[in-house]
Amino acid sequence: MTICFRFFLFFLLGTIPNAMANNCTLLPSDLLNCAQKQGVVRFPDDSAGYGFGFGSVLDVENMCRTKWHLKVYACAHQTVVNRCATNAESHFRMRMWQFIFDASRYSRAAHYLCRLHNLSIFRKHRDSCLLPYEPQVNACSEAYTSLLAATTLRLAVNNPSNLTNEWAYADYMIQELTRTYCV
Repeated sequence: MTICFRFFLFFLLGTIPNAMANNCTLLPSDLLNCAQKQGVVRFPDDSAGYGFGFGSVLDVENMCRTKWHLKVYACAHQTVVNRCATNAESHFRMRMWQFIFDASRYSRAAHYLCRLHNLSIFRKHRDSCLLPYEPQVNACSEAYTSLLAATTLRLAVNNPSNLTNEWAYADYMIQELTRTYCV
């Protein structure tokens, strides 16, 4: 899980009305507990490496070997669903959880990156021709993280007046997030 994704989760969930009142939220301790269950010592820095959101090439190799990211993701999703199931949750909140924890787009990206041929290409180019460009790529990754944070903030403060029900609002948020994340 990347830093920008964790920021997105915490920020978005902090803005959903009454999320904390009925405890249907993802807590920072949930991610840490799930990571600990999977033996994850630290989360990779998403601005390191080449902007895949998985950290450095060494972090990607570890991710490919252990599949920790999908295991932590699934654990966090189950934790939230279990917590929310004890309350009569709104369609909106459950729909947003489903969207946030849809791992299919991350699974496809990870599957592509984890092919031995692709990893060897990244490793080879990292050590030779890409090394001088890594600071620029890190700057690009940080700019993208800022864009995602700005989008999350915009969604948090924007309340379209023409959306009068929770289904329409959930559709609107998913559309905006999909557009920004290019998923």
